[in-house]
Amino acid sequence: MIIYAPNIHTGGGMVLLQALIDAWPSDEQCIAFIDDRIRGKVDLPAVWAVQYCSPSIIGRLKAERALKKLSGQNETVFCFHNLPPVLQVRGKIICYLHNLNLIGLVPSSHLSGWIKFRILMERSIAYLFRKRIDLYLVQTPTMRRALRTWYKGDISPRIEIAPFIDPDHLSASSPGLSAKQWDFIYVSDGTAHKNHKRLFAAWKLLAEEGLRPSLAVTLPARDDALVAHMKAIKAEHNLDIVNLGHVEHGAILDNYHKAGALIFASYAESFGIPLLEAKTAELPIIAAELDFVRDVCEPSQTFDPFSERSIARAVKRHLALPTDIVNPLAPSDFIKFLRNV
Repeated sequence: MIIYAPNIHTGGGMVLLQALIDAWPSDEQCIAFIDDRIRGKVDLPAVWAVQYCSPSIIGRLKAERALKKLSGQNETVFCFHNLPPVLQVRGKIICYLHNLNLIGLVPSSHLSGWIKFRILMERSIAYLFRKRIDLYLVQTPTMRRALRTWYKGDISPRIEIAPFIDPDHLSASSPGLSAKQWDFIYVSDGTAHKNHKRLFAAWKLLAEEGLRPSLAVTLPARDDALVAHMKAIKAEHNLDIVNLGHVEHGAILDNYHKAGALIFASYAESFGIPLLEAKTAELPIIAAELDFVRDVCEPSQTFDPFSERSIARAVKRHLALPTDIVNPLAPSDFIKFLRNV
């Protein structure tokens, strides 16, 4: 087998790659193309013949040429980087699709700058060479439906639902008597579909009602523009929001026990690992009323992720606070209202 995993170096993709590394049989050899940015940071199996891929256009082209040369008629090529090979390779091609951006679940108008350019290029590669894939593996029924819609053509691709995660990844230390530090925690980076700005706008609406629930977020340093936005709206409206920055996995799991609930503002996910983590930690989940959420958990409250008011109302329901529900008048009372208005 050849594992082809360039550009997998962070986030959920890295969590899953680490799970494969840890579970790999000690007697099963393979060739592995690994992103150079994790060189020296991960202990790779001794039975892997590793080729590191530079995260540049030239580096990726070199990796593609090496993949073409090493592939064989009876070989299985496992494309873990979400894309088909750019160059024609021999053997059975399996693509593990766990990036929803590549099949258009996040509109391009929600992206910007270099990220938008890169995603549009990758979408083109994914679509132009999609028929090279013999088998797609996805994590949820929602992703399978989206992939079928995106694929088009007369022939539907073979798609199997095959989620996996290391059970130890979901295991946190015992909550013990840990005091709650925050009402809510949102574990996520700051990519556009994670919806932080609308979440912060919901906190602003709550503050306008005199409500200031505490919220912890985990925005890394690379999301400096979003962090600056958070600080500005926090200062202007005296919001109780703290950014924990990048948090290592073990500490994230412990932090779940310091929060009253997970609030998950994202409007598109291929899997949603924090939902699984929170479910394992028996933490209440407030999330979007979308299929990908209910693929993996039963949230305690849901909202429209495109409405900050809907998010604010879900927060109030979770906190058992009254919401602004309209109570219609009886016709006779309405007539009295008209007389006195």
